[in-house]
Amino acid sequence: MNITTYHSSGKITQKNFDIPAVEVKPSLLSVALRVYEARIHPHLATVKTRGEVNISTRKIYKQKGTGGARHGAKSAPIFVGGGIAHGPKGVQRTLKVIGKTKKLILGGVMYLAKKQDRVVSLSIADIKKTKEAATLCSRIQKATPFVKGLLLLSLDNQKQTLYFRNLENIKVMPFVQVSPLDIYKSDLVILDADLGKAIKEKKTIKK
Repeated sequence: MNITTYHSSGKITQKNFDIPAVEVKPSLLSVALRVYEARIHPHLATVKTRGEVNISTRKIYKQKGTGGARHGAKSAPIFVGGGIAHGPKGVQRTLKVIGKTKKLILGGVMYLAKKQDRVVSLSIADIKKTKEAATLCSRIQKATPFVKGLLLLSLDNQKQTLYFRNLENIKVMPFVQVSPLDIYKSDLVILDADLGKAIKEKKTIKK
């Protein structure tokens, strides 16, 4: 699959990437993305029950003869300042996507991005300054406007992170660490031109 490749010299070429043509059902994609979103959620919300709040546990008045409703202590959920019933506990439940499905989703999301013209390539091996990286990204921005750009690096070009990490609207990460959620939420996926073999290995789906 040919992808537009930008070079620091100003040249624009077409480079072939082995992205499998994988169609993923919307229902399966929705479930997988929910799993990834749940895994990055901090789950910090928590409440105190009636046994944990700092308040008197004395029965507020006698059971009978008052003409009012029956009540126990002020710690009951019905009172302001009392405990909360069935509230969040801050427990993180780990959801998982099995290996075969993970490869299917990852390949499907990448193929979907390519069909929507949200994938370009960048030759970055010879970049030595942040200024050069900024100039290259501005050229891409003019050709394909984006707000959230995702730059995926090959293992051989990890040091190039130094030149791209401070650029506005660009998130940089190694390709081996990318998740379907990262690709799905990006306006533009920018592939390192040296990624060809890594994409084939990561997205190979055995039938």
